[in-house]
Amino acid sequence: VLDSKRSLIDKIWQGEQALALDNFRVGEGILAHLSEQQLEQLAIDILIKLVFLSTLNQKLEIMVKEDDTIGMATSSKLYVGNLNFDTTAEAIVHLFETIGAVKSVKILSKDGKSLGYGFIEMADVDSAQRAQLQLNRHILDGRQIRVEFPKDNKIKQNQNFTKSF
Repeated sequence: VLDSKRSLIDKIWQGEQALALDNFRVGEGILAHLSEQQLEQLAIDILIKLVFLSTLNQKLEIMVKEDDTIGMATSSKLYVGNLNFDTTAEAIVHLFETIGAVKSVKILSKDGKSLGYGFIEMADVDSAQRAQLQLNRHILDGRQIRVEFPKDNKIKQNQNFTKSF
C-alpha cells in the first residue's frame, strides 16, 4: 500500500530505473535536486511511457501471433485448450458455430474425466482461421480458452474425432 504521492513517485521511478527507458540513467544526486512538482511530472511521464510500452507490447504479440497463425492455416482442425473440466462438446460446438459449420469435436479424457483440452474440426480452413482469430482467449464456462492450430504430432495422435455434427 502506498502511503503518499512521494512513495508512488518512488515506486514508478524504481520501475523506470529497472526498465532503463530511453536508454539513460539519472543519478540519485540529480533526483535530490528536483522539486516535488518536477518529480511528480517525471513520474507521470514515466507512467505514460510504461502504459504505452505495455500496450504496444501486447499489440505486437497479437500481431506476431496472427502472422504465425495465418501461415499455419492449412488445416480445418483446431486445438482448444484451458477448458473448464465441466465444459461439454455441445458447449464448444455452440460457441464455434457462431463462426462457421462444425464437422466434429473431441474433448480428451482419462478415466472419464476431462483433461481440459480437445480438438475441433471446422467445415473448412477459412472457418478454422476465423475461429482461431476470434475465439482465442474467449471466456467459455468461466475459463479463458486457447484456440490454436495444433502441432502436427497432436493431429496425428487425435485423428479420430468421436463426436460428429
